[in-house]
Amino acid sequence: MKKIVNKNININSNYFILALFFSLFFLNFNAQTVETVAGVQGVTGNNNGVVSIAKFNNPHGIEVDLIGNIFVADRFNHLIRKIDTSGNVTTIAGSGVSGSQDGQGGSVRKSV
Repeated sequence: MKKIVNKNININSNYFILALFFSLFFLNFNAQTVETVAGVQGVTGNNNGVVSIAKFNNPHGIEVDLIGNIFVADRFNHLIRKIDTSGNVTTIAGSGVSGSQDGQGGSVRKSV
């Protein structure tokens, strides 16, 4: 069994989105189901694209906006990623290099 690294998002106590190493999972307590939200289990990387091929490296902080977009701190890739409601993963901040630099988009560097 894999260790749960991070769990977040409890909306109406019906579900959680959690991160396990390289993937994000949606746990629906009412339906008693577990679905992969994004990432390739057991494979690290920083590929953008549709959720089935996008790759992460220790997704950590997870937030969801009011329309259902998921924002993820991709910790070891040093990126902020967005999973939109159409199932596309994009990098919205970070260059992949750790550091501390304000800016826009790819020029931002923060340790997440």
